[in-house]
Amino acid sequence: ICGIEGDTCYVVDSVVEYDTRTTAYKLQQKTQGKMIEICPDSSGKNQSSNSSKSDVQILQSMGFRVNAPSINPRVVDRINTVNKMFFEGKLLVNVLVHKLVFALQTQKYLDNGTPEKFNDHKNGAVDDWCDTLGYIVNRKFGIIKPYMGIHRMPNRN
Repeated sequence: ICGIEGDTCYVVDSVVEYDTRTTAYKLQQKTQGKMIEICPDSSGKNQSSNSSKSDVQILQSMGFRVNAPSINPRVVDRINTVNKMFFEGKLLVNVLVHKLVFALQTQKYLDNGTPEKFNDHKNGAVDDWCDTLGYIVNRKFGIIKPYMGIHRMPNRN
């Protein structure tokens, strides 16, 4: 759970559940009726195997505003944005969000520069926590801004 004030992102709390509906209920309890924007993995638009609605549809039906683009930003762009925000002192994480703090301290990278991924996600794998932070930080403060349509060079005549 992040609060954004100006150009600073504050990670203040977390919700750890293993189904979307329970996660949404817990978020509603913790945020006490405030308007919440959720920035999930873009795969949340897909139909869920255990529900007639997708994860995004469930969240929207419960009153959340969902910021889910059709594709996720590149991993390197998410990592660079998070690192830039930390470097500038504009990303602050409450030490009580233990799993995220642990994940940020222990995330390992492969020789090709991509984050190590885990097959066992019991109790939330390190890469899940870092990905989750990367989605919101990139969507709100991304270094690379997405553009719509065709990119054209300015006419120099």
